[in-house]
Amino acid sequence: MKNQWSASYDIKLYNDPSTYKILPEYDDCFNFVNFQKNSVKGQIVILGIDFDNGLRMNSIKSVISLTYQSRDYIDLTCVNDKI
Repeated sequence: MKNQWSASYDIKLYNDPSTYKILPEYDDCFNFVNFQKNSVKGQIVILGIDFDNGLRMNSIKSVISLTYQSRDYIDLTCVNDKI
């Protein structure tokens, strides 16, 4: 596709030196607008991590699911279709 942009999102957690990243290929699976609108800094977020993601740095973890207050913000079906 011509001139198509994609975004990745970095997630940093308190007391954790790792960077958690939602990769560009999952950008359209992530409901960022609603997550940003509904989330509150300092609250618990449940992340699903792909430990076999092919990233070169061990300090970066690929996020494939994100749940906040019992609501999923990454469409797992969408992610599975892209894997």
